[in-house]
Amino acid sequence: MNDVVSVTELTTHSLRKRRTKTSQLVQAVILFLAAVVGIVPQFSSALRSPDILSLLSPRNNELTKPSTALPSSLSPLNNAPNQDDDRVLSSASLFPSHLPMLAIITETDACDTEEKMKHTYATVKKAASTDKVDLVSVRLSLPPRYEENGEESDSYRQIMERACRLTKDLVELSRKQKQEHQLQSQDDQEKDKDGNTDMCQQLHSSCSFKVVCSSDLVSVAVNARANGVHVKEHHLDQLPDIIRRFEYPIVIGTSTHSVESALRSYFGNDDVNDIIVKDEGTPTAKIARPKPHYYFVGTCYLTASHPEKTLQSQLEGPELPGRVKRALLENLESKQQQATISSKTTTEEENCKDVSPMAALPLKLPRIMAIGGIDETNCHEPVVLGADGVAVIRAVLQADHPIERVEEMQSSMMRTYTE
Repeated sequence: MNDVVSVTELTTHSLRKRRTKTSQLVQAVILFLAAVVGIVPQFSSALRSPDILSLLSPRNNELTKPSTALPSSLSPLNNAPNQDDDRVLSSASLFPSHLPMLAIITETDACDTEEKMKHTYATVKKAASTDKVDLVSVRLSLPPRYEENGEESDSYRQIMERACRLTKDLVELSRKQKQEHQLQSQDDQEKDKDGNTDMCQQLHSSCSFKVVCSSDLVSVAVNARANGVHVKEHHLDQLPDIIRRFEYPIVIGTSTHSVESALRSYFGNDDVNDIIVKDEGTPTAKIARPKPHYYFVGTCYLTASHPEKTLQSQLEGPELPGRVKRALLENLESKQQQATISSKTTTEEENCKDVSPMAALPLKLPRIMAIGGIDETNCHEPVVLGADGVAVIRAVLQADHPIERVEEMQSSMMRTYTE
């Protein structure tokens, strides 16, 4: 994995210099090819598997290199469902591989009225037009579903209907954005007669922001064909059932407020990293345990979302995202080493049947985004301390000029990330 990260840093660094010093283009290409040749033997088995690592590709061709010692959370390109059961999330992350990331979470009253819903969509559309938004999470506060007489309440039904429309509109906006990026990428390649297209364009497919719904809105996510579900901590035990409700691979996210809960939600309570998928009560396939693709980690700063936390001492602070990332990395490396050692003690036939899936997969980390009181004045701080990005609510949704706010936040994080 260190070889993959070093190749990425070398490539992006060379490409940046090429913009101002054309004479270094040949040197950059030679170094890139030399590095690739060096790592191909090591990852030849991984490249034949469904999990193929993607190269880091910053948005808008703004090439970057991380300043932190923590490795970037690389993600595979393959989005195909598991062949044994297409209801089960594949091991491929559906996120873009650039950093730092920006997620927008809807306000809890976003669908209370028609006007509020339209305002939320319009604001997200403006923010997403910057191409610097990676994730939009639909999270709502729902009223009781049933009246005292047992009938479904009108307010609940209306909010759910608006939530479905909002989510569908966001998914369609994401689809159109991705389509536009792909067409632009094709046009850029056709216009470049000398074939000097940026390597990041050649090696990384265009993508747009992903849309997820909170785990109490799974029916909305399914009906609107959202990209995934943000699973609340107390709903994590329902994750296998949630996944089966989708006909395609989904993004899985969750929140955490401590290193311990992050390790527990990612690795489980035992050392077995696989589960049995059942169809009508009969075991049908053994697959990798579903793991979150991203975490919202906080609370970092004082925020109206957690009014019960009134003192700085009650907060987890901006250091927690980096600590979570380091802990996940250390545990993942340890388990991967154990799985590799274990596989070497078995016969070739036993390896094909019984080896843990972790032994055959490249090292990957979930995205770690800081949350809680994040705005344009402090968004860079968690990134300095190791976060992959931030998640915001009011900083964008209540901004008078959401486009400028997103640009400002990304610029602040990028300066920190590349220095």
